[in-house]
Amino acid sequence: MIEVLDYSKFKVEMKNRIMGYLPDEYKDLEAELVKVPKINGPRDALIVCRDGNGASPNIYLDDLYKEYCRDFDLDRVLKAAARFYADNAAYAGRFAEGSGLGAKDALRRQVVMALVNPKKNKDLLKEAPHKKFLDLEIIYRVMVEDEAAGDMKAATITHSNAEFFGGEAGLDGDALRNLERVLRPEAIIMPDGMGVITNHYKMYGAAAALCPGVLKRAALAAESDLYLVATSMDEFMTIPTRLVGIEALRGTMAVTDGNAPSDRGFLSDSIYLYSRDTNEMTVAEAGPSMS
Repeated sequence: MIEVLDYSKFKVEMKNRIMGYLPDEYKDLEAELVKVPKINGPRDALIVCRDGNGASPNIYLDDLYKEYCRDFDLDRVLKAAARFYADNAAYAGRFAEGSGLGAKDALRRQVVMALVNPKKNKDLLKEAPHKKFLDLEIIYRVMVEDEAAGDMKAATITHSNAEFFGGEAGLDGDALRNLERVLRPEAIIMPDGMGVITNHYKMYGAAAALCPGVLKRAALAAESDLYLVATSMDEFMTIPTRLVGIEALRGTMAVTDGNAPSDRGFLSDSIYLYSRDTNEMTVAEAGPSMS
């Protein structure tokens, strides 16, 4: 009979057994359970490194436990975790050391902004440079395209590693200059004027609203000032003010709360306003969780 592991036992078993599934080149390393500071809260991860030092891909255990609960096949999950580690270990090393990515100047060209909820990220904001934006906070991330995987790799810049990216003083200017090129913002406007502000990668795409000219172009296409509602950290939904009043919009948001993103993806329940006259985004009405 298969023993069904609860989450605590699952984490321990993963730590104790992962080394037996890794290629021989990693046999002199050690597995360690860690809490990784992440946007909207820390996550349990397994890392494989030497005496707690060196770069390692984070093997996130909450996601793997969901996989395990599909059929309680720990062997299958361990094999998947080992494949993930082997596929990403070399990249993690280059990412941490800068080799293959270039020197500081090259890395500074990959620094961008991300918007986060301040109340859900108090611990992260203690460790990372940040800047207030309306009722949100801007943090800085380095994003590098992984051509082999066809996606982006990203990491939050912290006080401890900021010098590697040219120092904290220059982060805001670098990130603003890089936003359009790295994030590749998209303003998708439907014939009725409704739309979405995001980026090509659909990854922390709400920050596309910070790109100069993006909201202006969206409002021009919609022929209206815009309300903005964060459906997640990955996008803002835009609603022409000519179509709906703020009270009706708040009522609609209350009805659809059941489809809100998980805590991991949550950004804000405030309603924001972009004005064509001022070319500015403001808080039209603070959300219950933001006030």
